[in-house]
Amino acid sequence: VGNHAPVVVDEPLHLFGQDTAPAPGEIVLSGLGGCLAVGITAVATWKQVKLSKIVGAQAGTLSATGTIVNDDPVPSLSISNASVNVGNSGFTKMFFTVTLSNPSVQTVLVNYATAPDPGLTGATTPEDFITKTWTLTFAPGVTTQTLFILIKGDPIPEPDETFFVDLSTPTNAVDPIVNFHAIGTILNHH
Repeated sequence: VGNHAPVVVDEPLHLFGQDTAPAPGEIVLSGLGGCLAVGITAVATWKQVKLSKIVGAQAGTLSATGTIVNDDPVPSLSISNASVNVGNSGFTKMFFTVTLSNPSVQTVLVNYATAPDPGLTGATTPEDFITKTWTLTFAPGVTTQTLFILIKGDPIPEPDETFFVDLSTPTNAVDPIVNFHAIGTILNHH
């Protein structure tokens, strides 16, 4: 396969050679090492792994070191407003949706808590809703979670009332949370 100069090989003195060139086994191993380096580099390129070094420690051995850099953007959290029609008695669940801006390879945690609205149309606890403090967990790859707050039924007609659900203390997500505050509206339509 081409017109190449001959490769000179020799054996060491203890094998009755003159020790003037590499032994045949050393030539074969160096060629094999080159093939392995090309193969490792090709697979790393195909798998998009950046190799930082390839080292042949001894004749016949080869090691490769690759680093996978997590360059995925850190997700941000947001919570949506919610509303529900309240019954005359019992409890109704009001559902809030919490969203990650993009999937994460890590588990994302965020705390949430209810708070009364101090305004004129503010709902109070425990008369209108049940106070709740909890941690919401997003498994890797999950971008949406739902939480609920129990709303107490009310037989007395009154204006719509509001309360808050606030997100705080995220783990593996952007902090501070830009859209951390949601308004829950209790619709008192009788």
